[in-house]
Amino acid sequence: MDDNNTMYDDYYFIFDVNGELKRFKVNYITYIRFNENEQGTLSFKRKRFVNFILE
Repeated sequence: MDDNNTMYDDYYFIFDVNGELKRFKVNYITYIRFNENEQGTLSFKRKRFVNFILE
């Protein structure tokens, strides 16, 4: 909650990249586009999620 008693939710994607778990904070619109256990190509820059393309 913030100072105005507004509650916020954070959304995260967690990917297994060569045995290393990578965690990225994403917005709600991005979060609802994908389902758990989908496979594809992940693009990221340092600690920032860029894109995920389904296979």
